[in-house]
Amino acid sequence: MSKENEEENEPTVMSAAIAEAIRETEKPEEPEVETTKEKVVEPEAGLIEIDKSGALVLGNHRDAMRIAAQFVEHKMVPKTYETPQQVLAGWQTGSELGFSPMQALTCLAMINGNPSLHTDGPLSLVMASGDLADIEEYFFDANGEKLTTIQARIHPEMIFGAYTKLTRKRIKTPVDWAYTLKEAEQAGLYHPPGLLREAAKDKRGNKLKWQKLPWYIYTVVMLQRRARAFPLKTLFADVLKGTKIAEYDFNVAPDLQDVKDVDGSDRTVKTPSARSSETESEAADIISDLKGQGESKVVFKGA
Repeated sequence: MSKENEEENEPTVMSAAIAEAIRETEKPEEPEVETTKEKVVEPEAGLIEIDKSGALVLGNHRDAMRIAAQFVEHKMVPKTYETPQQVLAGWQTGSELGFSPMQALTCLAMINGNPSLHTDGPLSLVMASGDLADIEEYFFDANGEKLTTIQARIHPEMIFGAYTKLTRKRIKTPVDWAYTLKEAEQAGLYHPPGLLREAAKDKRGNKLKWQKLPWYIYTVVMLQRRARAFPLKTLFADVLKGTKIAEYDFNVAPDLQDVKDVDGSDRTVKTPSARSSETESEAADIISDLKGQGESKVVFKGA
């Protein structure tokens, strides 16, 4: 018998398991089917996320409330924010306007339940929009004559009012506005320096409200902000999205005075007070309820 016949007749024993394994390896691979459904990854509780720019990233509502409560408890937010809920409202409003969370707390103040822009917040949004073509601002004397910067600085007593003109791209007609000390005096916001002692009390002998102080101490700043607000609100209503401006709508300057609230009837600031123990207790209770989520850590998102 030849060698070839011996090899053909040699018995081959193969277990069923091995045969099945071979058949599985010989099967053609099925193409992967792509799914449009994105995998939802829940943020890990107890983490504070920071994006590439260093801005705070708020996760779900529970984490946002926990962070807000910690900020309020440790007095890490402006005094107009007295509860974690108000901080969340400021964050949400700021997000809709284009601010990062911490920028929102800086540029927005909570007045009468309204997150209100103040200081350079409105102008920063307008400039960031890219639609501002030109801005012209100056102070003028009682005759309406424009004062140079040097004149206004050396002789502030010559200042009678402030003027602002804004021009927007693709809109031919600019919008300008002026606000004078005479108007401020008629509104009860300002009194001439010579009448300061008499102005310390009203006709009934009551002490003046806190809102008078910024107008006397920071007269030039308040004039400029008041004159600037109207063209900003008029020409860039879409950018500001109808958000109130503190210096215009409430006659207060949150960065220059202790503003707690404003009485809508006469627009006067109520007596300032520190955060109550009830507010601090509420923040502490929220933190206590959210415990068990782990210590707060800082992670970088998208780094």
